[in-house]
Amino acid sequence: IQCDADIIGDESIKADAECLALGNEILKELKIKAEIKVNNRKLLNSILDKIQIKNNRQQVLREIDKLDKVSIEEVKNNLRKVINNSDINNLFLLFNKDLNYFLKNNFEGANEVEELINLAKVYNFKLNFSPALMRGFSYYTGNIWEFWAKDKKIALAGGGRYDNKVGKYVNRKIPAVGISFGTLLDWPN
Repeated sequence: IQCDADIIGDESIKADAECLALGNEILKELKIKAEIKVNNRKLLNSILDKIQIKNNRQQVLREIDKLDKVSIEEVKNNLRKVINNSDINNLFLLFNKDLNYFLKNNFEGANEVEELINLAKVYNFKLNFSPALMRGFSYYTGNIWEFWAKDKKIALAGGGRYDNKVGKYVNRKIPAVGISFGTLLDWPN
């Protein structure tokens, strides 16, 4: 079962923050404690550019997306099939950096994450920057996020900016951002 809310036509990061505020309020109303992880697809692409991963990018991104589902060693073993050990080590070194590192080194998308984190403070909730957060859908173009239940290892909601998706049906750019909630029929014990 899935439910989502979207804002179409607003390219500001404020629209991203409004989606996150909505998600946060819904979970508070349901008395579900969640951690909100954020990243940016431009930033993730900049990380791959920095390491000079040009070939097999989609496969690398698919493997990164598995980090919350399988062990780091399994992800690294799968990555060894498409990139070398040095690139894998550099990738994980960058995944351990904080947002300030990416801001100081002018990684594209880092300023969008910073703006979103600052807006979240205005709405009175906290975001946790996670440079390895991937969100598997390739149509994301900017900030991305996931809400994780604090007492269970499960994502409750996710979303992000997808500025190129809606407009492709009318041959023009239409900015869009949204959040989706999903439920499991059998909640893990």
